[in-house]
Amino acid sequence: MIYRIQGEIDEKLQRIFDAALNELNEFYGINWIHNLPRLIVLDNRKMIDALFGRKTEGWVIGWSEGRNIFVLDKGKFSEESDHTRYTDEEYAMLIKHEMSHSFCLILAKGEIKPKWLWEGIAIYTSGQNTVRAKPIRFERFLEYFDEGGKDVYGEAGFAVELLVLKYGKQKMLDLIKACSGVETKNGFSSMFKDMFGFEPSYKEFDRLL
Repeated sequence: MIYRIQGEIDEKLQRIFDAALNELNEFYGINWIHNLPRLIVLDNRKMIDALFGRKTEGWVIGWSEGRNIFVLDKGKFSEESDHTRYTDEEYAMLIKHEMSHSFCLILAKGEIKPKWLWEGIAIYTSGQNTVRAKPIRFERFLEYFDEGGKDVYGEAGFAVELLVLKYGKQKMLDLIKACSGVETKNGFSSMFKDMFGFEPSYKEFDRLL
């Protein structure tokens, strides 16, 4: 279902939600039909700050918490965020991105590390790579292991896309599952090398470009 704080249902958002649900079920191999995610549309930055319990950065326009998906109302972007220009297509991708996190939680039995993989999967599955410039070389995304940040979004989705194109979707799903319980960079690197034959480094990912 789709909710606003006021309780109204938006039919356009319902269509976006339904399409994303079907496509993510297909990608993740999950038949999610009961206790579905809840999309909650927020009217302003004040609501976002209240839910986070702190003053948030202007680039924060959506996030997920288990089944609950929060997004800023697209009509409020120009006055309530750094995203002054955002198309209907990009807004649909944002919703699908946050929904993808909820699916990933199910597959991995919890939020995963590294954060570049966590965000990269959501970027890739939402189609956001199609509206971003492909990097000439990788130089930032691997720094995001324990914590996320604004700069992770530029490269992480393309890193995941390369892995899927080179090694297949099933290998990516296996990686997500294998990340459950991984807490250290060394632990992840060792597990990643066992699966893909190389340790994650900028040199190796540049080789895949």
